[in-house]
Amino acid sequence: SFWVPRHVFVRLLFDEATRNDNICFVLGAQLEDLDYDNASQQCMAKGATTSKNFHVQGRLLIGADGVRSAVREHMERWDGGRGRFEPKQLDSPAAGLRYKVLSLPNNFEID
Repeated sequence: SFWVPRHVFVRLLFDEATRNDNICFVLGAQLEDLDYDNASQQCMAKGATTSKNFHVQGRLLIGADGVRSAVREHMERWDGGRGRFEPKQLDSPAAGLRYKVLSLPNNFEID
């Protein structure tokens, strides 16, 4: 296994993703609403950045909004508040570090 500092890993992912024309980034944004349309199988997100409002949609939206994630809060609400989208805090015996893991349920469906 490898230990990669988070900022290095994020930069590697960002650099690779920006090479793809079908990937859109909205940075420094505050999420206002997140919705899912079963018929089109599209996610829709809207919110605001410091300079403008945004509205994006796609079959895959990734919210990398940190430990107090608004995206995760929406998903938890969609799931009926069962706690399946709450991060779990674990100890790392090898390094004495603490890290958080979010395990997504299999076949998560949005009603």
